[in-house]
Amino acid sequence: MSESLSTTVQGYLEEFLNNWIYMDDRYYSRSGAEASVSDTEGSSFMFSIGVDEYLEVVELYVITLLATTLKHTDLAISWVEKAMLPLEKRQELLRRLQSTNSPMVTSSSQTSKSPQLPDEFFLRDQKPFNE
Repeated sequence: MSESLSTTVQGYLEEFLNNWIYMDDRYYSRSGAEASVSDTEGSSFMFSIGVDEYLEVVELYVITLLATTLKHTDLAISWVEKAMLPLEKRQELLRRLQSTNSPMVTSSSQTSKSPQLPDEFFLRDQKPFNE
């Protein structure tokens, strides 16, 4: 993807994602919430989408665009930490982002056993490389 196209897509996705409020296990459009409040007819119609649908767009934005295409994993992690996401989904996305970022880390204190992954991800019959 060209840098120009990536920047354009990034802007559209950010605008879309920032237009939703998480309440009662659904995401509601901010503009729909404002329209519903100002409606003098008493209608309570609001646009909403399910958590799974919203998270598909979040994954496209943070994993595919920011972390994979643009290589801005730190920005993706920061966005996920600030976003209105269910806790378990936030943790899952952060684990995925940290695992995509971990091969780039070259610290002398780094061990070969990643702290983000539970023990069951490693071979059970072998000891970690650093022992």
